[in-house]
Amino acid sequence: MKRVNITDYGADENALNNAGAIQAAIDDCHDGGIVVIPAKTFISGAIYLRSNITLYLEKGAVLQGSDDFRDYEKYASGGWREKPSHWFDAFICATDEENIIIEGEGTIDGVDCFNPNGEEKFRGPHCIRFVRCKNARVSGINIKRSANYPLFFIQSNNIEVSGVTLRGGHDGVHAQRCNNMIITDCDFRTGDDCVAGSDNQNFVIRDCRFNSSCNGFRLGCLNLTVERCRFWGPGEFPHLSQKRDNMLCAIVHFAPPDRDTVLPSSNWQINDITVDNCETLYQYNINGGWQSGQPALIINFENVCVKNIDQPVTVVDKKPNTALSIKNSSIELRPGVTGKSVIKCDGFDSLDLENVKLSGNIGVPAVDVRNGNRVTFDNTVASGDIYTENIGNLICED
Repeated sequence: MKRVNITDYGADENALNNAGAIQAAIDDCHDGGIVVIPAKTFISGAIYLRSNITLYLEKGAVLQGSDDFRDYEKYASGGWREKPSHWFDAFICATDEENIIIEGEGTIDGVDCFNPNGEEKFRGPHCIRFVRCKNARVSGINIKRSANYPLFFIQSNNIEVSGVTLRGGHDGVHAQRCNNMIITDCDFRTGDDCVAGSDNQNFVIRDCRFNSSCNGFRLGCLNLTVERCRFWGPGEFPHLSQKRDNMLCAIVHFAPPDRDTVLPSSNWQINDITVDNCETLYQYNINGGWQSGQPALIINFENVCVKNIDQPVTVVDKKPNTALSIKNSSIELRPGVTGKSVIKCDGFDSLDLENVKLSGNIGVPAVDVRNGNRVTFDNTVASGDIYTENIGNLICED
């Protein structure tokens, strides 16, 4: 396999924009190859990654974005009709490509590039944006100061993100209409959602750490497995538009109607996670605008340890759709919280609690459930009453 170094094509650590030299190295590997970013700092505007190419960042290498937003307009390409083209500006781009890799121990630095015409009148380019790509991997690298999403995947299949460290920026991984994604051994500390997007299916997320000034996951996905992950707040990097650092939900359903969502969130299996200092573990409210495009159906938690939250696990639906199960787990409100239940549901199919400890509620029932088809309490210990109203089938077992 051909292996080239960008310095052989004129890349210079003193240059203000090495995009031309880096692109020449990529294009010279048109039949496939490895393009090496050596252990220096290289400033660049947008570059385009082609099929069968590996972009390899050596340890100590820094691929640093230009601070001029106009240097990222060349490869703008998107997937939502309501978004202007500049919303898809990105540092490293690929569209309709396959077998592409970005890996190594180096760093991609988005320099928080400011765009007065961008989202919220300040967001600049995404760091990595793949559209309709398949068989792609991002592995080992560090991404910091992304001016918008560090990793943005649209209508792409068979994506692997492994060993990636994110610091700052906005949504860590944002995936829209993607299939078969694996995220493993990553450490995301972002100003916005760590993993986000809708109309996805077949995601696996394992052995990761998530810290955010928004949500851990704000995700729509059919068939989601999450294992051995840690969620904690407050965020180490502030939410740049809202000027706050509190972490909201560890996991929240996302189905915005303005993206013409077609898939529900269902068949979620979330095992062996810890949640600390977030507002809540899980939230679904069909009345919330960006949750109303499709329902949340089957959501299962097992072996979860949740402490220092100040909002209940919440399900609110107009129809009895949601089946929420929590097993072998503990959920504890933050000390000093008053007037809050630990679990609160209104309009749902089923709620099953098995070997669950609920604590910290003061002045209100630990569980407040209404308008559901079935509720099962099996060896559940609660530091307070359980309130039920209009429940079709109530099953209590010791």
